[in-house]
Amino acid sequence: SGKLPLAYETKITEERNIILGIRPEHVLVSKTAIDDYIPCHCNFSEPIGSRLLAKVKLGGDIGMKVKVPMETAISVGDRLYVHLPEKHIMLFDDKTEQAL
Repeated sequence: SGKLPLAYETKITEERNIILGIRPEHVLVSKTAIDDYIPCHCNFSEPIGSRLLAKVKLGGDIGMKVKVPMETAISVGDRLYVHLPEKHIMLFDDKTEQAL
């Protein structure tokens, strides 16, 4: 398929819906456009200790949580760009919720 992380290419042998999972602290966030980063916007931002928890919307009904250092200073309405490092992506079967 070319769109899945290589580690999953052999595990996904048929067309199916999958759930992509990644921990919020593993999502890379930029305030400027970078190749291979996904454009999104912030619709929630809250300080949690020394980090900032934000919810971003990537389009349609797709949203995710990100955790960044407080210095990143993300505010509601900000245009952002996110990257999901392949080594931190987890895939799950959408029916059984079992890890693939």
